[in-house]
Amino acid sequence: MLSKPIFLQPYCAAIRMLFTTTTTTLLPPFLYLFVFVCLSSSSCAFTERVAAKNNVIRCIERERLALLDFKQGLVDNYGVLSSWGSDEECCNWLGVHCNNNTGHVTMLDLNSYNINSYLSFHKVSPSLLELKHLNYLDLSYNDFQGSRIPEFIGSFKRLRVLSLMYAGFTGTIPPQLGNLTNLQVLNISVDYFNLKIKNLEWLSLLSSLRSIYLSGVDIESSKTRVTLPPFLEELQLPFCGLDVSLPFLLNSSSPFLSVVDFSYNNINASLVFHLLRNASKKLTTIGLSGSYFVDTILDHAFVDMEIFENLYLDHIITEDAGIPKYFWNLTHLRILSLCCNYQLSGASIAEVFQKWLKDAGKSLQILDLSGNQFTGELPADIINTRFKSLRELRAPLNQLNGSNFRLPSSLEYLDLSNNQIRGQIPDLSHALSLRVLHLSENQLQGGLPETIGKLSKLNKLYASSNSLEGVVTEAHFSNLTHLQELDLSFNVAMSFNMSSNWVPPFQLYRLLLANCKMGPQFPKWLHTQNKIVELDISSSDISDIIPNWFWNFSKGYDYLNLSYNEIGGRLPYLQNESFLQVIDLSSNNFWGPISINSKKISILHLSSNKFLGLISFLCSIINSGTTSIDLSYNQFYGEIPNCWNNSRLNLAILNLANNNFSGKVPHSLGSLYTLQSLHLRNNKFTGELPSSLQNCTLLRVMDFGGNEFTGKIPSWIGGSLTDLLTVSLRHNNFYGEVPSSICHLNSIQILNLSENILTAKIPHCFYNFTYMMKSSRSIGNTIQFLNSTTSYGKFGSYIDNILIQWKNQEREYRKQLGLLKSIDLSSNQLIGHIPEELSSLKGLISLNLSKNHLIGKIFPTIYQLENLEVLDLSRNQLSGEIPIGLARLNYLDVLDLSSNFLSGKIPTGTQLQSFDASSYAENIGLCGDPLPKCSSYVPPQNKDNDFQEDDSFLNQEFYISMVLGFSLFFWGIVITLVVKDSWRIAYYKFLNDVKDWLYVKMKIYSVRMQRKLRRI
Repeated sequence: MLSKPIFLQPYCAAIRMLFTTTTTTLLPPFLYLFVFVCLSSSSCAFTERVAAKNNVIRCIERERLALLDFKQGLVDNYGVLSSWGSDEECCNWLGVHCNNNTGHVTMLDLNSYNINSYLSFHKVSPSLLELKHLNYLDLSYNDFQGSRIPEFIGSFKRLRVLSLMYAGFTGTIPPQLGNLTNLQVLNISVDYFNLKIKNLEWLSLLSSLRSIYLSGVDIESSKTRVTLPPFLEELQLPFCGLDVSLPFLLNSSSPFLSVVDFSYNNINASLVFHLLRNASKKLTTIGLSGSYFVDTILDHAFVDMEIFENLYLDHIITEDAGIPKYFWNLTHLRILSLCCNYQLSGASIAEVFQKWLKDAGKSLQILDLSGNQFTGELPADIINTRFKSLRELRAPLNQLNGSNFRLPSSLEYLDLSNNQIRGQIPDLSHALSLRVLHLSENQLQGGLPETIGKLSKLNKLYASSNSLEGVVTEAHFSNLTHLQELDLSFNVAMSFNMSSNWVPPFQLYRLLLANCKMGPQFPKWLHTQNKIVELDISSSDISDIIPNWFWNFSKGYDYLNLSYNEIGGRLPYLQNESFLQVIDLSSNNFWGPISINSKKISILHLSSNKFLGLISFLCSIINSGTTSIDLSYNQFYGEIPNCWNNSRLNLAILNLANNNFSGKVPHSLGSLYTLQSLHLRNNKFTGELPSSLQNCTLLRVMDFGGNEFTGKIPSWIGGSLTDLLTVSLRHNNFYGEVPSSICHLNSIQILNLSENILTAKIPHCFYNFTYMMKSSRSIGNTIQFLNSTTSYGKFGSYIDNILIQWKNQEREYRKQLGLLKSIDLSSNQLIGHIPEELSSLKGLISLNLSKNHLIGKIFPTIYQLENLEVLDLSRNQLSGEIPIGLARLNYLDVLDLSSNFLSGKIPTGTQLQSFDASSYAENIGLCGDPLPKCSSYVPPQNKDNDFQEDDSFLNQEFYISMVLGFSLFFWGIVITLVVKDSWRIAYYKFLNDVKDWLYVKMKIYSVRMQRKLRRI
């Protein structure tokens, strides 16, 4: 087919119009050849372009097939591209745009934000090259799974816009992109350093470029300096690893350059000013955040560029302790961002407005002073009179005080959160333009003023984490018709008093009222809020059945927190896959089975309810974004489903404690490489711990107590899992010795191996518990884990918990868990002496070695355990005197030395005498307060005869028991060892009991013999 000559193009459209009219027109003879050329050209062939009856342009068949082939290389989990192929007309497909005249595909826009979906690509088909008229290609915010940018993209000669930002590409940007001579916009911004540019020369070939966005691309240093395109308007290169020198030259005076951003490149700002010295007077925006301001050139740099309108200087480094005077002449300044400059710590906020910005008062519209530790009170009078154009003032994370908010009526955005502002919220009714008011994390008191209701343009109101109190009524919201976000959570005593038929004037998207009293009935006015996607009404004193209408919102919830109420009812089938990222129904009265079908679950907390049934539903909801699952304290049963064998899972917390689970722990749990906290306590799990758990090297909390686990304690605890803070294997059937690998747990805070069948001696290497050696409690009150996938409300972290024996009571510790340092080896069959090396654990708070067969003396250096509050050594065979140093433990609150062979006088001192006599009971030789006074009385001789007779009886009993024990159980043990594992374990336990009984009898006999010899 003939191609159409360029000079004929203007005439073809007219000829098409001529032939599509209803009237008959005769053409001059010389035009017939011209018409033949047009009709035979590819762009004028109506059979390929124009519908026979209605002139509808149809897509080109080869381009349609190319798009279908391209679709084969992607994963569309949500079916958003279902129109691709179902409709023959590809110009109607999502993300595809065609030329209205020719039908050629000119735009392919699959930006995930534009199509409201997320696509994953396992290949990019070169069949796209059939789209020869493509001038716009956007594949941003999808997942190309670390593949390289296809080189064939450089063959789209007509391309004017190329956007591949944050699309998961890696490797080197292909230099073939230099062939795109018509390209005007290049955007390949990525996560930090996932892409590289080794040679910038191809960039200089893009002569038509207007905008360059290469944020996060690693631009390798080169001695060659390239000249930037002559028509460049925007140059944005933050986080590009630029250092020492800039590999760019400007073309002449760069008459169009207006925006430059070299932020966070570890460069000297003077290099940028040197590069821009010949820039045009259109240069209005410059970003130098994270740069060094160390040269004298800066004293006049801003003076030479008085037309600056937008200036970004966050995280800069200067030689002096403040911002120099070069702000003073920026009379056209509209935006100034000075976030997070530690050199400004202690500077007065008043000085900022009085001196630094004195000439920018008329023009300044947006000012960001976040995170600088500015002090003092806002100079309200100065701001109100000189800065009448100010629209946004951001000053969170400072040390501002006072509550004078008399600000200009032009102000639309005010953020003073995370300061030290005291007093009451003032009357803000004069700020009628205010859209955002952020006062959270201060020290505000009193009630919420009703004048808030006059701010008719208010869109967001945040006043959480203050000391506000009082009643919130309908009057507070009378004119807030534009309100979309409300956060009054975590105040002292705020309550909502709304009439049952109140209809709010607003439609909220975000409502956070944690710790605000709203009950006892479920707030009916929520029925009118059908656009809410984030809701937190936790700890709101609601004790009602959840109404059915609560689950009928068409949009659904992204974040839902109803925890710590007494809400009852049964959950419906939650099947909308587009919502429920965070759901917390903990500590309520919900009941029944769980039915959830959401592919976006990030946090699922259902603890302390009455849910029951199997938990196979987890297999359908866990995904790469799931970080925390807590189903503890319910009535779930059955086995844990074996569906964790997915390398892409990022689960950090799994809590299944206090249910009725049974069976063995699935081996696939060891595939959760990101797991940090695993709770399986108080269930009915059996078998040995799966060796695959040693792959969970990030594990910090292991709570397996109260089950029926068997076998020896694995050596990989401490061998592979060296970051453990808490290990609880209490109340199981573990036997054998305590593995020495446990001593590698340098950060251990809680070690609980009690109520097992452990034998042998206590390892002497416990002195390796270096964290327990520290007297300071540096970790804080809690053990918590960050949920990095969400920033909703107060859901940034998960506070962990553990069940321990504390002061003779079983308690669950949560808020104070980080303060506890405890070792509990009680109720086992441990033998030998108490290792004196334990005295090096100066930070130890609780030590429980009771109900074992420990012998010898209490080590005299026990006084070094200066923080000890609980000491239980009862029911052992300890002998000798109580060390004098024990009386020096000033924090000792619980002491139990009963049922041993201790002797001598109890050391005097206020500490040991304050305990009840039961703490020393059943020690034959102990005396002194609180026991009876010590005496020199010598028992009469006939007592010796009693002992003699008793000893002979014991000897006889001893020998008889040995003979009977051997004859009765020898063959039984042999047979059961062959027949069944559970019998084998039971007999081993029995033999250990017999052995311990014999040991006690022999010890008693030995002590009595020694007493007889002393009397002789």
